[in-house]
Parts: sequence; structure tokens; C-alpha cells
Amino acid sequence: MKNAIDKIGETNLEITEPLDMNSQMGKFLTRAAPIIYHIAFGVDEIENAANNRADKGNKIMGEDSLIKGSEGYLTVNIDPEGSLGFPF
Repeated sequence: MKNAIDKIGETNLEITEPLDMNSQMGKFLTRAAPIIYHIAFGVDEIENAANNRADKGNKIMGEDSLIKGSEGYLTVNIDPEGSLGFPF
């Protein structure tokens, strides 16, 4: 994918373009476009936040729920099925 990141105060606005329309993101955007792909929030103690979401019934995606993001920070993805179909 190709990313453009703009910092607005403490907020990052990230616009992403899939380079392969057969990738997971490309297929999702083809099926659901035009749409926001996901929304992310910065939190302290991300492992605790992920465990808290899982304890409340959210399914955390991936074998290892912590994934390194494009800027080197850790991310956790909640399965859209447990969040009204929206990827967080």
C-alpha cells in the first residue's frame, strides 16, 4: 500500500491506497467503497486495552494480537463483526 500521513495537532490523518486490489484491503475497498477503511485511537498500555476489549466480548484479530504499524507503533485490530461492522 501507499500511505500519505498528515499530522493535525496530536492526530494523524492517514490516507492509504492499496497497490494490489487483490489484497485484503483492496478487496474490502472494492466491495465497500467509497468508505473509511478504519479508525484508530492512540491509547496508553495497549496490551491492557486489548485485553479489556477481549474481556468485553470483542474478538481481537490475528494470531498475535499486537501488530507493528507503519510508523513503528503497536496496533490491535478488533474484528468488525463485534463492532457493528466497522474496523477499529
